[in-house]
Amino acid sequence: MEEFHIGKRTYQIEKRDIVLFLVLIVVAGALIRYFIGFAAVHYFDLDYYVDWSKSAVNDGIFDIYNNLPRSRIDYPPFILYPFLLTGLGLQNPLVASSQNLIMFTVKFWQMSFDIATIVLVYFAMKRYTRAGALFAAGLWALNPTAIFNCALWGQTDSMMIFFLLAVFAAYEHDRPILAGTLMGLACTVKFQCIYFVPVLLLAILMRDGLKKLFCALGAGFLMGLLIFFPFMLRSGIELPFEVYFGGLNKWPYLTLNAFNLYGALGLNWKPDMGMLTYVGTAIQILLVAGLVFLFIYFKRPCVYLVGALFMQSIFMFTFRMHDRYQIPVLIFLLAAVIKQHSAKLFWGYVGVTGITFLNHLIVFQKIVQKQDFWGYEFYDPIMIALSIMNVALYLYVAVVSVQILVQEKRERLSTASIPQEGCVS
Repeated sequence: MEEFHIGKRTYQIEKRDIVLFLVLIVVAGALIRYFIGFAAVHYFDLDYYVDWSKSAVNDGIFDIYNNLPRSRIDYPPFILYPFLLTGLGLQNPLVASSQNLIMFTVKFWQMSFDIATIVLVYFAMKRYTRAGALFAAGLWALNPTAIFNCALWGQTDSMMIFFLLAVFAAYEHDRPILAGTLMGLACTVKFQCIYFVPVLLLAILMRDGLKKLFCALGAGFLMGLLIFFPFMLRSGIELPFEVYFGGLNKWPYLTLNAFNLYGALGLNWKPDMGMLTYVGTAIQILLVAGLVFLFIYFKRPCVYLVGALFMQSIFMFTFRMHDRYQIPVLIFLLAAVIKQHSAKLFWGYVGVTGITFLNHLIVFQKIVQKQDFWGYEFYDPIMIALSIMNVALYLYVAVVSVQILVQEKRERLSTASIPQEGCVS
């Protein structure tokens, strides 16, 4: 019998049933995603993926940055490899004859990576408790934000989430160089992965020392260079700088429909030019300084918990956040819930799931379907109200996270102060 404790509740499952339930969870998650992906037809943002897929097939994948305007392709290159197969699928006459099949083909990799995340959640978490890992896999399979993001909207955040979880699972399994290698890969999937680089580097430094840190950093750099290299041969050595800094400067606004502090202040789509540029830089420096303090003060804190708290802070307080940028927090909170067995943190995960789902839903309805969902003459007041709720939720998660970190530190100090048997007093 496997047990999982969360707060005062205990959940049990027979060991022989775990594999069966995992298979059922994965199948159910796949059916939900694939059905929605097939049924929901739209081209908002997906027209970019269609262009990339067709260009990869027709013009050659390594020439794609030359053949498309940079405004049409500002993603790093790893994501283009699966979209090459998407382009081949779109050439199939059967697929081309049906809008639903086109949608399924364009969203296929996004949905498939999210399904793979269900499996990865289980294998990453089972070292703590198999019952808890199964519980977490079920939660991700039914997570409405994840389903909406990859299956209905068709965004590529699921690819980023898969690799980020793989990175920190490798770290937790005492494989820092593998973690660094995977982080290099993740950063060629989506720009937002870079936010988690300082979390990983500090975690490796504090646990494994300077030598392993440099090895992990070098492995990550080489992996990123390996993926960029064939594209750089065709588009120039400056390509990584153009991709990353070009994408960063593409949307110079305080917030872009993100339910954060600036959304709560009614500053949606307000430019962040002038002195605000320096303010934004100062905020980022302060957040990184706060991250360094957490690792120094708490020595070896839970990386999932720190990762969730850091990304929450980035989303809440830095400029140029989009509505989807909070979604990586979900996977880190879920992992932290399993590792820490915290009921309070679980409700934080539920709350962030709810608010990110509403952020996705309301923005999608407004921009894509252009419906008067809840009366969009009231869109700004609705955004302000939900942003205030998200700020309150951030404070709740932050307080709970700090409480857990303090308790962990006290337990480590208490354990260290107990004389070991056989030691001379």
